[in-house]
Amino acid sequence: MEPPAAIAEVKGDSCEIWTATQNPQAVQQAVRCRTQDPQQNVICNVTLLGGGFGRKSKPDYCVEAALLAKQLNKPVKVVWSREDDIRFDYYHSVAAMYMKAATDDKGMPVAWLQRSTFPPILFL
Repeated sequence: MEPPAAIAEVKGDSCEIWTATQNPQAVQQAVRCRTQDPQQNVICNVTLLGGGFGRKSKPDYCVEAALLAKQLNKPVKVVWSREDDIRFDYYHSVAAMYMKAATDDKGMPVAWLQRSTFPPILFL
């Protein structure tokens, strides 16, 4: 799996970002919010995604690239190391599962009950 990575370039009141993301709208919203410029034109160019499994729906690494590009006034590429990704990642909470099944005389399944509960991915 690829680590979180983004390229950002800020010019005047616009910010252009290239990243592998599952949620480009969240990238736009988070960059606008964190750069404290709600009128800023944020363009998110979505590159090919090599497996996100939900992690690439959080735009923190894109915001980091945008803030650095704005401060340095030049394009910036941010690539998180595997260690940084593990240390600062968003993990799913533990899920509770309940499963029960019944079989007939030949051992074939005839009934199945499964229940699960867990917080949604957007739960903070």
